[in-house]
Amino acid sequence: MPSPRSPWPWPGCRRLAETGHHRHARRLTQGGGRGLPRRWGALSLALVLLALAPGTPPVPADAWADEVPVGAAAPPAGTAPPAPGRVQVQVEPPVDPVTQVEVLTQRMRGIEGKLKESAAARKSADQARMEAERRLAEGTQEGARLSAELVRLREAKADLETQLRRAQEQNADTAAQLAATAHQVRDLTTAAAAQTEHEADLERQLEQRKEDQRRGEAELLGRLRAAEQAQADLRGQLLERDGSLTNLNAELGAVKTQRDTLDERLKTLSALVPAPAGGALTLEAAQARSAAAAAALRDALTRAEAGGDAQPRRTVREAEQALHRAQFTAAQVAEAHSVYRVRPTDTLVLIANRIYGDGGRWRAIREANRHILADPDRLTPGLTLVIP
Repeated sequence: MPSPRSPWPWPGCRRLAETGHHRHARRLTQGGGRGLPRRWGALSLALVLLALAPGTPPVPADAWADEVPVGAAAPPAGTAPPAPGRVQVQVEPPVDPVTQVEVLTQRMRGIEGKLKESAAARKSADQARMEAERRLAEGTQEGARLSAELVRLREAKADLETQLRRAQEQNADTAAQLAATAHQVRDLTTAAAAQTEHEADLERQLEQRKEDQRRGEAELLGRLRAAEQAQADLRGQLLERDGSLTNLNAELGAVKTQRDTLDERLKTLSALVPAPAGGALTLEAAQARSAAAAAALRDALTRAEAGGDAQPRRTVREAEQALHRAQFTAAQVAEAHSVYRVRPTDTLVLIANRIYGDGGRWRAIREANRHILADPDRLTPGLTLVIP
Protein backbone atom coordinates (compact mmCIF):
# COMPACT_ATOMS: atom_id res chain seq x y z
CA MET A 1 0.00 0.00 0.00
CA PRO A 2 1.31 3.52 -0.75
CA SER A 3 2.20 5.81 2.06
CA PRO A 4 -0.46 8.48 2.93
CA ARG A 5 2.09 11.20 2.46
CA SER A 6 3.51 9.78 -0.76
CA PRO A 7 2.04 10.79 -4.13
CA TRP A 8 3.21 7.54 -5.72
CA PRO A 9 0.67 4.82 -6.46
CA TRP A 10 2.81 2.02 -4.94
CA PRO A 11 6.27 1.67 -3.45
CA GLY A 12 9.11 1.79 -5.94
CA CYS A 13 7.31 3.97 -8.50
CA ARG A 14 9.32 7.02 -7.49
CA ARG A 15 12.63 5.24 -8.11
CA LEU A 16 11.43 4.02 -11.48
CA ALA A 17 10.26 7.54 -12.36
CA GLU A 18 13.51 9.22 -11.22
CA THR A 19 15.75 6.73 -12.91
CA GLY A 20 13.57 6.74 -16.03
CA HIS A 21 14.22 3.09 -16.72
CA HIS A 22 10.73 2.50 -18.02
CA ARG A 23 8.39 4.77 -19.89
CA HIS A 24 5.34 3.40 -18.12
CA ALA A 25 6.76 4.48 -14.79
CA ARG A 26 6.92 8.09 -16.01
CA ARG A 27 3.31 7.83 -17.11
CA LEU A 28 2.34 6.56 -13.69
CA THR A 29 3.97 9.56 -12.01
CA GLN A 30 1.95 12.01 -14.04
CA GLY A 31 -1.22 12.97 -12.24
CA GLY A 32 -0.32 11.21 -8.99
CA GLY A 33 -1.43 7.82 -10.30
CA ARG A 34 -4.92 9.00 -11.30
CA GLY A 35 -6.46 7.74 -14.53
CA LEU A 36 -4.41 4.48 -14.65
CA PRO A 37 -5.12 2.19 -17.53
CA ARG A 38 -7.10 -0.97 -16.72
CA ARG A 39 -4.30 -3.19 -17.80
CA TRP A 40 -2.09 -1.99 -14.95
CA GLY A 41 -4.35 -3.83 -12.50
CA ALA A 42 -3.60 -7.00 -14.37
CA LEU A 43 0.04 -5.92 -14.49
CA SER A 44 0.12 -5.63 -10.72
CA LEU A 45 -1.41 -9.11 -10.34
CA ALA A 46 1.08 -10.49 -12.87
CA LEU A 47 4.00 -8.94 -10.94
CA VAL A 48 2.78 -10.54 -7.72
CA LEU A 49 2.39 -13.93 -9.43
CA LEU A 50 5.81 -13.50 -10.97
CA ALA A 51 7.32 -12.78 -7.59
CA LEU A 52 5.67 -15.90 -6.13
CA ALA A 53 6.47 -18.15 -9.14
CA PRO A 54 9.38 -20.56 -8.68
CA GLY A 55 12.55 -19.62 -10.52
CA THR A 56 11.72 -15.86 -10.59
CA PRO A 57 14.58 -13.63 -9.38
CA PRO A 58 13.68 -11.91 -6.10
CA VAL A 59 12.80 -8.26 -6.12
CA PRO A 60 15.37 -6.16 -4.24
CA ALA A 61 14.24 -5.10 -0.83
CA ASP A 62 14.96 -1.44 -1.46
CA ALA A 63 12.76 -1.44 -4.55
CA TRP A 64 9.75 -0.95 -2.28
CA ALA A 65 11.31 1.80 -0.12
CA ASP A 66 10.36 5.40 -0.82
CA GLU A 67 12.89 7.04 1.44
CA VAL A 68 16.06 5.50 0.05
CA PRO A 69 17.80 7.74 -2.46
CA VAL A 70 17.90 6.58 -5.99
CA GLY A 71 21.13 4.76 -6.80
CA ALA A 72 22.07 4.30 -3.08
CA ALA A 73 22.24 0.75 -1.75
CA ALA A 74 21.11 0.11 1.78
CA PRO A 75 23.88 -1.20 4.01
CA PRO A 76 23.36 -4.72 5.21
CA ALA A 77 22.25 -5.31 8.77
CA GLY A 78 25.03 -5.13 11.37
CA THR A 79 27.35 -3.21 9.06
CA ALA A 80 28.67 0.20 9.85
CA PRO A 81 27.79 2.96 7.45
CA PRO A 82 30.56 3.94 5.09
CA ALA A 83 32.74 6.89 5.81
CA PRO A 84 31.79 10.26 4.32
CA GLY A 85 33.23 10.80 0.90
CA ARG A 86 33.60 7.07 0.24
CA VAL A 87 30.00 6.05 -0.18
CA GLN A 88 29.83 2.96 -2.41
CA VAL A 89 26.82 3.03 -4.69
CA GLN A 90 25.47 -0.39 -5.77
CA VAL A 91 22.85 -0.13 -8.46
CA GLU A 92 20.47 -3.07 -8.71
CA PRO A 93 19.52 -4.15 -12.24
CA PRO A 94 16.08 -2.84 -13.07
CA VAL A 95 13.25 -5.34 -13.41
CA ASP A 96 11.17 -4.82 -16.55
CA PRO A 97 7.49 -5.38 -15.65
CA VAL A 98 6.45 -5.54 -19.32
CA THR A 99 8.87 -8.39 -19.92
CA GLN A 100 7.47 -10.23 -16.95
CA VAL A 101 3.93 -9.54 -18.18
CA GLU A 102 4.83 -10.83 -21.60
CA VAL A 103 6.28 -13.97 -20.05
CA LEU A 104 3.14 -14.45 -18.01
CA THR A 105 0.99 -13.73 -21.07
CA GLN A 106 2.87 -16.36 -23.03
CA ARG A 107 2.34 -18.79 -20.19
CA MET A 108 -1.36 -18.00 -20.11
CA ARG A 109 -1.58 -18.41 -23.89
CA GLY A 110 0.19 -21.75 -23.58
CA ILE A 111 -2.32 -22.81 -20.95
CA GLU A 112 -5.20 -21.62 -23.15
CA GLY A 113 -3.70 -23.52 -26.08
CA LYS A 114 -3.46 -26.67 -23.98
CA LEU A 115 -7.06 -26.17 -22.89
CA LYS A 116 -8.13 -25.78 -26.52
CA GLU A 117 -6.14 -28.88 -27.48
CA SER A 118 -7.75 -30.78 -24.59
CA ALA A 119 -11.22 -29.65 -25.74
CA ALA A 120 -10.42 -30.63 -29.33
CA ALA A 121 -9.11 -34.02 -28.14
CA ARG A 122 -12.26 -34.51 -26.05
CA LYS A 123 -14.39 -33.60 -29.07
CA SER A 124 -12.41 -36.03 -31.25
CA ALA A 125 -12.80 -38.73 -28.57
CA ASP A 126 -16.58 -38.12 -28.49
CA GLN A 127 -16.75 -38.34 -32.27
CA ALA A 128 -14.66 -41.52 -32.22
CA ARG A 129 -16.93 -42.96 -29.52
CA MET A 130 -20.04 -42.11 -31.57
CA GLU A 131 -18.42 -43.62 -34.68
CA ALA A 132 -17.51 -46.77 -32.71
CA GLU A 133 -21.11 -47.03 -31.43
CA ARG A 134 -22.42 -46.62 -34.98
CA ARG A 135 -20.02 -49.28 -36.28
CA LEU A 136 -20.98 -51.54 -33.39
CA ALA A 137 -24.68 -51.17 -34.32
CA GLU A 138 -23.86 -51.86 -37.97
CA GLY A 139 -21.77 -54.89 -36.92
CA THR A 140 -24.68 -56.15 -34.82
CA GLN A 141 -27.09 -55.81 -37.76
CA GLU A 142 -24.57 -57.49 -40.07
CA GLY A 143 -24.11 -60.32 -37.55
CA ALA A 144 -27.89 -60.86 -37.41
CA ARG A 145 -28.06 -60.90 -41.20
CA LEU A 146 -25.16 -63.34 -41.43
CA SER A 147 -26.79 -65.55 -38.78
CA ALA A 148 -30.02 -65.67 -40.81
CA GLU A 149 -28.00 -66.41 -43.95
CA LEU A 150 -26.16 -69.20 -42.09
CA VAL A 151 -29.48 -70.75 -41.01
CA ARG A 152 -30.75 -70.61 -44.59
CA LEU A 153 -27.55 -72.18 -45.92
CA ARG A 154 -27.74 -74.93 -43.32
CA GLU A 155 -31.33 -75.70 -44.36
CA ALA A 156 -30.28 -75.76 -48.02
CA LYS A 157 -27.37 -78.04 -47.12
CA ALA A 158 -29.72 -80.44 -45.29
CA ASP A 159 -32.07 -80.45 -48.30
CA LEU A 160 -29.18 -81.16 -50.66
CA GLU A 161 -27.90 -83.94 -48.41
CA THR A 162 -31.39 -85.52 -48.43
CA GLN A 163 -31.51 -85.31 -52.21
CA LEU A 164 -28.00 -86.74 -52.40
CA ARG A 165 -28.99 -89.69 -50.23
CA ARG A 166 -32.04 -90.33 -52.40
CA ALA A 167 -29.96 -90.08 -55.55
CA GLN A 168 -27.38 -92.45 -54.06
CA GLU A 169 -30.11 -94.94 -53.19
CA GLN A 170 -31.52 -94.73 -56.72
CA ASN A 171 -28.02 -95.01 -58.17
CA ALA A 172 -27.41 -98.07 -56.00
CA ASP A 173 -30.63 -99.69 -57.27
CA THR A 174 -29.76 -98.90 -60.86
CA ALA A 175 -26.19 -100.13 -60.36
CA ALA A 176 -27.55 -103.37 -58.88
CA GLN A 177 -29.80 -103.83 -61.91
CA LEU A 178 -26.90 -103.12 -64.25
CA ALA A 179 -24.74 -105.57 -62.32
CA ALA A 180 -27.45 -108.24 -62.62
CA THR A 181 -27.77 -107.56 -66.35
CA ALA A 182 -24.00 -107.70 -66.78
CA HIS A 183 -23.96 -110.98 -64.85
CA GLN A 184 -26.62 -112.36 -67.21
CA VAL A 185 -24.57 -111.17 -70.17
CA ARG A 186 -21.48 -112.89 -68.78
CA ASP A 187 -23.49 -116.09 -68.19
CA LEU A 188 -24.85 -115.99 -71.74
CA THR A 189 -21.40 -115.28 -73.09
CA THR A 190 -20.03 -118.23 -71.15
CA ALA A 191 -22.87 -120.44 -72.40
CA ALA A 192 -22.27 -119.29 -75.96
CA ALA A 193 -18.57 -120.05 -75.60
CA ALA A 194 -19.39 -123.50 -74.21
CA GLN A 195 -21.77 -124.11 -77.10
CA THR A 196 -19.13 -122.99 -79.54
CA GLU A 197 -16.60 -125.33 -77.96
CA HIS A 198 -19.14 -128.19 -78.06
CA GLU A 199 -19.80 -127.43 -81.71
CA ALA A 200 -16.09 -127.51 -82.39
CA ASP A 201 -15.87 -130.87 -80.60
CA LEU A 202 -18.73 -132.20 -82.69
CA GLU A 203 -17.08 -130.95 -85.86
CA ARG A 204 -13.83 -132.62 -84.82
CA GLN A 205 -15.69 -135.84 -84.09
CA LEU A 206 -17.43 -135.57 -87.46
CA GLU A 207 -14.14 -135.06 -89.22
CA GLN A 208 -12.66 -137.95 -87.28
CA ARG A 209 -15.55 -140.18 -88.23
CA LYS A 210 -15.32 -139.10 -91.82
CA GLU A 211 -11.69 -139.96 -91.72
CA ASP A 212 -12.53 -143.30 -90.17
CA GLN A 213 -15.17 -143.82 -92.84
CA ARG A 214 -12.70 -143.08 -95.57
CA ARG A 215 -10.25 -145.45 -94.01
CA GLY A 216 -12.95 -148.13 -93.67
CA GLU A 217 -14.04 -147.63 -97.23
CA ALA A 218 -10.47 -148.01 -98.36
CA GLU A 219 -10.10 -151.15 -96.36
CA LEU A 220 -13.45 -152.44 -97.65
CA LEU A 221 -12.51 -151.72 -101.23
CA GLY A 222 -9.23 -153.51 -100.70
CA ARG A 223 -10.92 -156.47 -99.17
CA LEU A 224 -13.90 -156.51 -101.57
CA ARG A 225 -12.21 -158.79 -103.99
CA ALA A 226 -10.74 -160.94 -101.30
CA ALA A 227 -13.85 -161.42 -99.16
CA GLU A 228 -17.22 -161.10 -100.86
CA GLN A 229 -18.92 -162.65 -97.87
CA ALA A 230 -18.01 -159.75 -95.62
CA GLN A 231 -19.44 -157.21 -98.11
CA ALA A 232 -22.92 -157.32 -96.55
CA ASP A 233 -21.51 -156.74 -93.09
CA LEU A 234 -19.44 -153.87 -94.32
CA ARG A 235 -22.47 -152.32 -96.03
CA GLY A 236 -24.43 -152.69 -92.83
CA GLN A 237 -21.65 -150.95 -90.95
CA LEU A 238 -21.66 -148.22 -93.60
CA LEU A 239 -25.40 -147.78 -93.22
CA GLU A 240 -25.01 -147.53 -89.47
CA ARG A 241 -22.24 -144.98 -89.85
CA ASP A 242 -24.32 -143.02 -92.34
CA GLY A 243 -27.18 -142.91 -89.85
CA SER A 244 -24.79 -141.78 -87.13
CA LEU A 245 -23.44 -139.12 -89.46
CA THR A 246 -26.95 -137.93 -90.19
CA ASN A 247 -27.68 -137.72 -86.49
CA LEU A 248 -24.48 -135.78 -85.95
CA ASN A 249 -25.37 -133.38 -88.76
CA ALA A 250 -28.85 -132.85 -87.27
CA GLU A 251 -27.33 -132.25 -83.83
CA LEU A 252 -24.85 -129.84 -85.36
CA GLY A 253 -27.69 -127.94 -87.05
CA ALA A 254 -29.58 -127.72 -83.73
CA VAL A 255 -26.45 -126.46 -82.00
CA LYS A 256 -25.94 -123.82 -84.69
CA THR A 257 -29.57 -122.74 -84.36
CA GLN A 258 -29.20 -122.49 -80.59
CA ARG A 259 -25.99 -120.52 -81.02
CA ASP A 260 -27.70 -118.10 -83.41
CA THR A 261 -30.50 -117.65 -80.87
CA LEU A 262 -27.98 -116.97 -78.12
CA ASP A 263 -26.15 -114.51 -80.36
CA GLU A 264 -29.37 -112.62 -81.05
CA ARG A 265 -30.23 -112.53 -77.37
CA LEU A 266 -26.70 -111.43 -76.55
CA LYS A 267 -26.99 -108.61 -79.07
CA THR A 268 -30.34 -107.58 -77.57
CA LEU A 269 -28.95 -107.51 -74.05
CA SER A 270 -25.76 -105.79 -75.19
CA ALA A 271 -27.87 -103.08 -76.80
CA LEU A 272 -29.39 -102.40 -73.35
CA VAL A 273 -26.03 -102.10 -71.55
CA PRO A 274 -23.93 -98.88 -71.84
CA ALA A 275 -20.53 -99.01 -73.46
CA PRO A 276 -18.66 -98.26 -70.16
CA ALA A 277 -20.28 -101.40 -68.69
CA GLY A 278 -19.22 -103.58 -71.65
CA GLY A 279 -22.34 -103.22 -73.79
CA ALA A 280 -23.10 -101.64 -77.15
CA LEU A 281 -25.79 -99.13 -76.20
CA THR A 282 -25.38 -95.87 -78.14
CA LEU A 283 -26.29 -92.39 -76.95
CA GLU A 284 -28.98 -92.03 -79.62
CA ALA A 285 -30.64 -95.27 -78.55
CA ALA A 286 -30.44 -94.30 -74.87
CA GLN A 287 -31.94 -90.87 -75.62
CA ALA A 288 -34.70 -92.50 -77.69
CA ARG A 289 -35.58 -94.73 -74.72
CA SER A 290 -35.56 -91.68 -72.44
CA ALA A 291 -37.83 -89.79 -74.85
CA ALA A 292 -40.29 -92.69 -74.92
CA ALA A 293 -40.22 -92.90 -71.10
CA ALA A 294 -40.80 -89.11 -70.86
CA ALA A 295 -43.77 -89.38 -73.23
CA ALA A 296 -45.16 -92.22 -71.08
CA LEU A 297 -44.75 -90.05 -67.96
CA ARG A 298 -46.59 -87.14 -69.55
CA ASP A 299 -49.36 -89.52 -70.67
CA ALA A 300 -49.64 -90.93 -67.13
CA LEU A 301 -49.80 -87.41 -65.68
CA THR A 302 -52.50 -86.46 -68.20
CA ARG A 303 -54.59 -89.53 -67.34
CA ALA A 304 -54.10 -88.90 -63.62
CA GLU A 305 -55.29 -85.30 -63.97
CA ALA A 306 -58.28 -86.40 -66.07
CA GLY A 307 -59.17 -89.18 -63.63
CA GLY A 308 -59.10 -91.90 -66.26
CA ASP A 309 -56.64 -94.10 -64.34
CA ALA A 310 -57.77 -96.24 -61.40
CA GLN A 311 -54.36 -96.04 -59.74
CA PRO A 312 -52.90 -92.71 -60.90
CA ARG A 313 -50.18 -92.39 -58.28
CA ARG A 314 -48.80 -95.86 -58.90
CA THR A 315 -48.84 -95.36 -62.66
CA VAL A 316 -47.10 -91.98 -62.40
CA ARG A 317 -44.53 -93.35 -59.94
CA GLU A 318 -43.75 -96.31 -62.22
CA ALA A 319 -43.42 -93.94 -65.19
CA GLU A 320 -41.08 -91.71 -63.18
CA GLN A 321 -38.93 -94.71 -62.17
CA ALA A 322 -38.78 -95.92 -65.77
CA LEU A 323 -37.72 -92.45 -66.96
CA HIS A 324 -35.17 -92.24 -64.16
CA ARG A 325 -33.60 -95.57 -65.17
CA ALA A 326 -33.54 -94.57 -68.85
CA GLN A 327 -31.99 -91.17 -68.06
CA PHE A 328 -29.45 -92.76 -65.70
CA THR A 329 -28.41 -95.15 -68.51
CA ALA A 330 -28.20 -92.20 -70.95
CA ALA A 331 -26.04 -90.32 -68.41
CA GLN A 332 -23.71 -93.32 -68.19
CA VAL A 333 -23.43 -93.54 -71.97
CA ALA A 334 -22.78 -89.78 -72.24
CA GLU A 335 -20.42 -89.96 -69.22
CA ALA A 336 -22.41 -87.15 -67.59
CA HIS A 337 -21.93 -85.78 -64.07
CA SER A 338 -25.17 -87.07 -62.52
CA VAL A 339 -28.97 -86.97 -62.84
CA TYR A 340 -31.52 -84.72 -61.13
CA ARG A 341 -35.24 -85.23 -60.51
CA VAL A 342 -37.33 -82.07 -61.07
CA ARG A 343 -39.43 -80.73 -58.19
CA PRO A 344 -42.63 -78.65 -58.58
CA THR A 345 -40.90 -75.24 -58.15
CA ASP A 346 -37.72 -75.97 -60.13
CA THR A 347 -36.48 -74.12 -63.20
CA LEU A 348 -33.39 -74.72 -65.33
CA VAL A 349 -31.75 -71.59 -63.91
CA LEU A 350 -32.49 -72.67 -60.33
CA ILE A 351 -31.17 -76.19 -61.00
CA ALA A 352 -27.97 -74.82 -62.62
CA ASN A 353 -27.45 -72.44 -59.71
CA ARG A 354 -28.03 -75.26 -57.21
CA ILE A 355 -25.67 -77.76 -58.89
CA TYR A 356 -22.98 -75.56 -60.48
CA GLY A 357 -23.35 -72.39 -58.42
CA ASP A 358 -23.90 -70.52 -61.73
CA GLY A 359 -27.42 -70.03 -63.09
CA GLY A 360 -26.04 -69.11 -66.51
CA ARG A 361 -25.15 -72.76 -67.21
CA TRP A 362 -28.82 -73.75 -67.68
CA ARG A 363 -28.24 -73.96 -71.44
CA ALA A 364 -25.87 -76.91 -70.96
CA ILE A 365 -28.61 -78.75 -69.04
CA ARG A 366 -31.13 -77.95 -71.80
CA GLU A 367 -28.77 -79.26 -74.52
CA ALA A 368 -28.14 -82.49 -72.57
CA ASN A 369 -31.92 -83.06 -72.18
CA ARG A 370 -33.23 -81.74 -75.49
CA HIS A 371 -34.62 -85.23 -76.30
CA ILE A 372 -37.15 -85.01 -73.40
CA LEU A 373 -37.67 -81.24 -72.98
CA ALA A 374 -40.42 -79.96 -75.25
CA ASP A 375 -40.40 -76.54 -73.58
CA PRO A 376 -37.39 -75.57 -71.39
CA ASP A 377 -39.50 -72.97 -69.59
CA ARG A 378 -42.03 -75.60 -68.39
CA LEU A 379 -40.55 -78.47 -66.40
CA THR A 380 -42.74 -81.45 -65.51
CA PRO A 381 -42.40 -82.43 -61.81
CA GLY A 382 -40.86 -85.91 -61.48
CA LEU A 383 -38.88 -85.51 -64.72
CA THR A 384 -35.30 -86.80 -64.46
CA LEU A 385 -32.67 -84.58 -66.11
CA VAL A 386 -29.15 -85.54 -67.17
CA ILE A 387 -26.61 -83.20 -65.54
CA PRO A 388 -23.56 -82.88 -67.87
